[in-house]
Amino acid sequence: MKFILILGIFYVGYIESITNKKCDMDVNLRIDCHPGWFANDKECKSRKCCWNVVQNNYPGCFFPDDTHFYHISEINAFNMKNTFYIYHAKLNDGLSNHANINQITLNISVVNENILRWQIKDRWNKRWEIDIFNDNLNKLYEKGKTFNDFNGEIDLNANLIKLNVTKWDMNIFNSFEPLIYADQFIQFSIKINYNDWRMYGLGENYNLLQLNQKNKFIRRNLWNHDDVPMANNNLYGSHPFIIIAVKNRFFGYFLQNSNEIEIDISSNLITFRILGGIVDVFIFSPSASLTDVLHQYFSIIGKPMIPPIWSLNYHLSRYGYGNDYAFTKVIERNDQKGIKIKTYWLDIDYMNQKRDFTLSEKFKRLPMIIKKLHMMKKKIVIILDPGIYVDENYFPYVKGLEYQIFIKNSTNDNIIGKVWPGNVVYPDFTHTNVTKWWRSMINTFQTVVPFDGLWIDMNELANFVDGSIYGCTINRYDNPQYIPHIMGHKLNYRTICMSSKYYKGIEYNIHNLYAYYEAKTTFKVMTEQSKLKPFILTRSSFSGIGKYSALWSGDNQSKWDDLRRSIP
Repeated sequence: MKFILILGIFYVGYIESITNKKCDMDVNLRIDCHPGWFANDKECKSRKCCWNVVQNNYPGCFFPDDTHFYHISEINAFNMKNTFYIYHAKLNDGLSNHANINQITLNISVVNENILRWQIKDRWNKRWEIDIFNDNLNKLYEKGKTFNDFNGEIDLNANLIKLNVTKWDMNIFNSFEPLIYADQFIQFSIKINYNDWRMYGLGENYNLLQLNQKNKFIRRNLWNHDDVPMANNNLYGSHPFIIIAVKNRFFGYFLQNSNEIEIDISSNLITFRILGGIVDVFIFSPSASLTDVLHQYFSIIGKPMIPPIWSLNYHLSRYGYGNDYAFTKVIERNDQKGIKIKTYWLDIDYMNQKRDFTLSEKFKRLPMIIKKLHMMKKKIVIILDPGIYVDENYFPYVKGLEYQIFIKNSTNDNIIGKVWPGNVVYPDFTHTNVTKWWRSMINTFQTVVPFDGLWIDMNELANFVDGSIYGCTINRYDNPQYIPHIMGHKLNYRTICMSSKYYKGIEYNIHNLYAYYEAKTTFKVMTEQSKLKPFILTRSSFSGIGKYSALWSGDNQSKWDDLRRSIP
């Protein structure tokens, strides 16, 4: 393992780069200087950036190739287990404002012999960080691996924010300037030093399996959203994991961040824009086996659950049975035709007025039907949505008020949205009391409807109004300066206000994690309930959710292309 410190005797500040900017650069190395809407020549030049419109969606407004905003001010190397190289950087003179973070700390650490970790944080102030994988990471760090165990080469520039990692003769990481680190806007880039490479990952998206296309500029967003999957849109789940394939070898990255993430992809560059949190990148070592890279990823996020055997058979799900008689007829017809359906699924039409933990009069025979299904060794899965109807005579709502487990708005009242039953509140699955409430609801209802599995839906969080039925207050979370290219052109489009309060934080930071916390809580309750493996299916997702739940791909148009895209 070699650690190389590239020393220099000068740095080129941003002010100098304005007068000596270099705009004649490879289009594949352009970093968007105006990623928002309606870029033009005048606005671009006011940002001291280059303006040159070309084809294939490449940025017309881009940073000069010598642009950088930070310079290294201090480097510390610690010779210990999980050796950390910690280096501090300061914002260049003349760039301080209320948004930019003036001093940052960059950490390089060895997670194990195959995984390197690169973090960039505010030097003096605590920022939002994901903690859901801390147990896994602590176990990895306990093994005390060093840079010698990693057995690679790290080149660190002494003046600029540049990190270059090589292992087994493969360049697997090359940070590319400029780095921007503001409170609600972080941007960094990774240069891929190969011409013939393929990129996969960044779920959930409805596009071709290979993300990069030669001589084309592509933009993707990770922001969980309830809508019919369409190409280039942000969808139900966010998985900031990337696999890079170069010939017959693979390596990868995992960006541990739950905020909105926008990713620009060109022939030689991957640029990340994050609206909060920190930069926390895990760099996975190269291997001839893709499985090896996946195992490195799973060592951090957790291994996927092994589902119950019965769930691997044929299932039938539909919306709109209308009543239990129609449902029974479908079961009988399948049996008569020899169609071996193992598991039947029920959507919200089994509920009374579409309210969770209720049974419609039209399905009053459902308990008896399920008993017969069980005698035939068949199973039943029912749907649950997180939205709890607001009614003082509705037991789940009353009990939730008692436990104080609903998400709050900025004035500490329960935030009220609207979904299928009408006005609803939403459980805070980060709350310390929520497991008791969720356990009570599930166990009580199972005595009425003895279901075998749960389908947790609408957990993006989905909302039929933007923010709440009363809208959102004017604040920096619901109205950030940068609006990414997402559905609805605002963060609270068809979800709750970004300023909404959880036990562990705010919606702005937790939004993409909602389904993860719900699945984890549901898994805990159903595991307590039975010695058998639980079956849970979720629509929304984040990295690591497979430890607790299976995942479905949401709605589609049932066309040939939908089927084709579902098979890698």
